[in-house]
Amino acid sequence: MDKKSTTAKARKAMKEVKCRRNELKNKKSAKLAKSEIKEGKTYESNIALNLQLPSNMANSDPLQTLESITNEQHQRYEKLVPQVRIKQNNCIQYDESKTYKFILFDTETTTMGKAAEICQLSAIDDVGQNEFSCYLMPESNVSKHATEINKLEIFKVNGERVLYHQGQPVQSSSLKEAQVSFINYINKVSTNDKEMKECIPVLVGHNAMTFDIPILLRTSIPPFMTKLKRLNVHFGDSLILAKQILKGERPALRLSDNTFSKASLGCLHSTLFDQSFPAHDALEDVKALRRILFESNLTLTSEIIVSKSNVMSCENALAVVQHMDLSYDRFQRFMGNLHNPDKNRSVISKSMANKIAESGMTFTDLVALFRQGGCEGIIAVLGLPPTTMRTSKPRVTKNRRILNAICSYFVSSV
Repeated sequence: MDKKSTTAKARKAMKEVKCRRNELKNKKSAKLAKSEIKEGKTYESNIALNLQLPSNMANSDPLQTLESITNEQHQRYEKLVPQVRIKQNNCIQYDESKTYKFILFDTETTTMGKAAEICQLSAIDDVGQNEFSCYLMPESNVSKHATEINKLEIFKVNGERVLYHQGQPVQSSSLKEAQVSFINYINKVSTNDKEMKECIPVLVGHNAMTFDIPILLRTSIPPFMTKLKRLNVHFGDSLILAKQILKGERPALRLSDNTFSKASLGCLHSTLFDQSFPAHDALEDVKALRRILFESNLTLTSEIIVSKSNVMSCENALAVVQHMDLSYDRFQRFMGNLHNPDKNRSVISKSMANKIAESGMTFTDLVALFRQGGCEGIIAVLGLPPTTMRTSKPRVTKNRRILNAICSYFVSSV
């Protein structure tokens, strides 16, 4: 074995063998170079991290591209797309010279999303003395999924539509009747306060800014909105409050395994009172929320609730809802192209498509931007801070993988 190895080593050291080896190496390199000119590199060390993007991509590394783009170039690309849109929360600051009347409210609906109609609207004041609950007859039927959750459904009886809850018929009102009654309830509760300070009614719901507030405001008739504003009604979200409190690791929310409660209404109630409640009945939900906020060991003050629940005026809440609805419409245009519900076939995630939509752009806007500005335009607009704002954050993202994926999609598809 040693003799064979020594012979092979001696042969490799021979001048003519070295020359032949170099000749073959040069031929192989020339062939590879010729191939790469035609179709690009097929292999090299760390090729997955060093993919050369097509020729109309300014650079294989978006971060290097971002550094090379001048402010003038960036502004030119920005003019090719709609101006950035920012959701303005405009939350109020706690004012000790005013008094806040908290009204806990909840809705049950026919379905999820923008098409949802209210089937039940319930509320209770912070001291638990005044309740409001009303069933509403929607124009559409309750979806099967919604019925499984809230036990509400509609049957025809003698040719008339009748709303049922848990298998029993319930008396229902029209949307207009329900909103008039609700306004009267808010007015009664908020003027019942004996303090001489200015009273601000605050409607607080759990996950309300995502669900209940948009539904309440979308379906509202003009007189309802006018009266909400006249009563100076504000809105708050107790889910946001709960998440803030959980970050502070309150002992009252610590579980037996030394972890902390989830922020859902059911988990909070179970942790604080060691008992469940009939969830997804709007009246029972608001009763449970009132106990959590005002009868638990959390000992929450009005200042804490106002400061940590993103409380805002009716006008600002409506502006936020309108922004959400426009963003949703823009998001829908990413379906089937950059975003696909099947994660294995999607270029970008749902959250990233939504982030682009929230910034004010549709898929069509990105196509137009790519056609005029190429990948550099895409990278500039998505990855740099808007020139019209004082911020260091990108309009959407400067994640290398995401920007490369978007650029690759447009290069191959547009």
